[in-house]
Amino acid sequence: MALTIEQNPLYTLNPVGQELIFTVLDTATVGAYFNVKYVAEVHIAETDIDLAVATDLVGTFKTTPNNTGAGMYDFRPIVESFVSPDNLAALGSEYKLEPTTATTTHPIA
Repeated sequence: MALTIEQNPLYTLNPVGQELIFTVLDTATVGAYFNVKYVAEVHIAETDIDLAVATDLVGTFKTTPNNTGAGMYDFRPIVESFVSPDNLAALGSEYKLEPTTATTTHPIA
């Protein structure tokens, strides 16, 4: 049996703060060897990723298998460090044009 990805995020687009959990499993290797570590390379790029060239390599991460032989990764903190807010309402927002004070009221609905 080879290394398999048992769990990955359901959607390709996720909001910031959403956990990006990956679970990998290789029961044959974990059962036959001691001190097994799973290694994951994370690549982030705006274009297609070429694994032969490591220009877009963000990092290499290791994890130890749990009692069932599965290794778990949460890549949320790594991916969050590469995103930034769009601030689409910076020019057209009613609340950013005037100075907001303690007495300024804003509608809720």
